[in-house]
Amino acid sequence: MPESMDIRKVLKGLRKRKHVICLYKNNGIDRRGEPFDPPINASMIRDERYKLNIYHKSPTIMEFPEGELFDLFHDPNELKNLYKSSEYTEIRATLTLELLEFFHKYELLLGSKGGEARPSEKEKIINTPK
Repeated sequence: MPESMDIRKVLKGLRKRKHVICLYKNNGIDRRGEPFDPPINASMIRDERYKLNIYHKSPTIMEFPEGELFDLFHDPNELKNLYKSSEYTEIRATLTLELLEFFHKYELLLGSKGGEARPSEKEKIINTPK
């Protein structure tokens, strides 16, 4: 490879990220060419060692989400799911909190529904407990 194509020189000065996050919002099709039914919505967060996938169910189903957790150092082919393992509860919780923090920052970037508009004095609702 010619020296001019060596990407390592370009990457050397770049900041290393703590995590990589991927959001999947049911934009795929099955083997028949049909959209997935039921829809698949998932989030993934990965650091240098662990990868956490969370599968979001329908908003009407209030259950603990399904998921997968892999130790990529010991299981690079992602064959052993550690999601429900009590030994990995803290790792799962830490990655889940990092994912929630990402969602929070993402929502803040979108701004509020009303933008910067504020209700007039006539439109304000007084919410005072009696």
